[in-house]
Amino acid sequence: MHPQHTICLEHHTIEKIGPEIHGSQTENILVVVKAGHLKMHHIELIELTPNMGLLIPSGAAHSILEGENLDIWTVSFCPNCLNLNESSPLM
Repeated sequence: MHPQHTICLEHHTIEKIGPEIHGSQTENILVVVKAGHLKMHHIELIELTPNMGLLIPSGAAHSILEGENLDIWTVSFCPNCLNLNESSPLM
């Protein structure tokens, strides 16, 4: 789920997912849960339910703890590829 493109939009349907340690990545990732339940660790325990989202900044460690009946969308983007200033308050 971590491609290396300037911008990448992906859709996933997952019946059940167990623990996965993802470490960190070079792109920012926006996760939007349309259906199901996703429990993650990113700085703290996070539980995502339908119509919730999470932005995982580049370089931030995160792990999936569990999830089921997921219909999720991810948008990943490379800030450097888009000439975005990562130290900007908006980032």
